[in-house]
Amino acid sequence: FKDEKFFRNLIAMPYAKEALNYLASSNGRICQIIYWTARPGSVEKATIYSLQANKLPFGKVYHVNRKDAALRKLNVARAERIDLAIEDESEVAERLSDFCKVVLFHNPYNKHCLYGTRIYSWKDVKEFL
Repeated sequence: FKDEKFFRNLIAMPYAKEALNYLASSNGRICQIIYWTARPGSVEKATIYSLQANKLPFGKVYHVNRKDAALRKLNVARAERIDLAIEDESEVAERLSDFCKVVLFHNPYNKHCLYGTRIYSWKDVKEFL
C-alpha cells in the first residue's frame, strides 16, 4: 500500500473530474475542494501528482491515519467547516452524518451502511445537488 509508483499512476474514475469541477464552481458559487485519504503520508507527493495529472481541481490534501480515519476526517471536516463529504467508508459516513451532508459512494464493503445518500458513479454527484 506504500508503493509511490502505484499512487502516481492512478487514473481518476469516470466523470470524477467533471463532478469535482462542477462542485468547485457550483452555480457560480466557488466551493473549496478538500481531499482526504487514509493513504500513508509517505505517498503524499505521489497523491498530489496523481490529482494534478488527472486534472482534478486544486484543493488541500489531508492524509489521515487509517486506524482512526473516521475521527480524523471528522476533525478535518470541523476545522474546514465542510458542507458536503463524498465518502466510501461506512464508519466515516456515520461519523460525518451528524455534521454535514454525506454522499456515500457505493462499494460492496459499504452495502449495509445506512448513512448518507448512496451514489453509484461520479455522474450521480451532480444529480444529488
